[in-house]
Amino acid sequence: EEQVCRNLNARRAHLPKRSNSQHHPALPAVTCLPRPLSGHLWGPPHLLPSGDHCLPLDSPLVLQSDRNVTVNARNHMGQLTGQLTVGADAVEAQCKRFEVRASDSGKVLFSADEDEIVIGADRLKVTGTEGAVFGHSVETPHIRAEPSQDLRLESPTRSLIMEAPRGIQVSAAAGDFKATCRKELHLQSTEGEIFLNADTIRLGNLPMGSFSSSSPSSSTPRQTIYELCVCPNGKLYLSPAGAGSTCQSSSNICLWS
Repeated sequence: EEQVCRNLNARRAHLPKRSNSQHHPALPAVTCLPRPLSGHLWGPPHLLPSGDHCLPLDSPLVLQSDRNVTVNARNHMGQLTGQLTVGADAVEAQCKRFEVRASDSGKVLFSADEDEIVIGADRLKVTGTEGAVFGHSVETPHIRAEPSQDLRLESPTRSLIMEAPRGIQVSAAAGDFKATCRKELHLQSTEGEIFLNADTIRLGNLPMGSFSSSSPSSSTPRQTIYELCVCPNGKLYLSPAGAGSTCQSSSNICLWS
């Protein structure tokens, strides 16, 4: 190889000198570097843009093939330890561990081996319309939406289950908390109690019971005070308040449930 490069430089010395212009740039000097390891080159050699077989300084190295380009790494026994293949349809890497590092800090941005895949970038962003699909569980201590965006957990066709052995806390520091369902809404505590703590507790759309007063009078004012009653099955209803409890007088509403 060194002899070939020396012959190239010798032939250049006898060529007419070109002006260093945009249309006729000066030919770069050819530098021949000794081959560090013995090896073989398969296929015909590729001519570099300068027309030489040796690589000039500050010039790109081009590997070109009509099918694919494969780079193999072997150990001292000739066994294949790593392979990089650039083909028309895919770029494949076969090795024990694959890493992508940052050019400045050398930080591992992406690594993959047989056991796990690690993404070391500060942020992972998925921009596809379908999002990310995971076949199994995802473990993370924190799920957070982007600033000024809502966080939505949705199961389009099945149930959404949240479980935690030491409790689940839902907090809305500057807004409302709403729970809406089509059928029954169950609040159940197997060993403790259900505690409602608020200045005002409202139960809307409760059924209204009625009873006949023993001394009806046309001048009776409009009823504005009601008594909250409960049926044996736990159903709540309102009964017009009287001097005493009127739940028993209007308990026929329990027969409707």
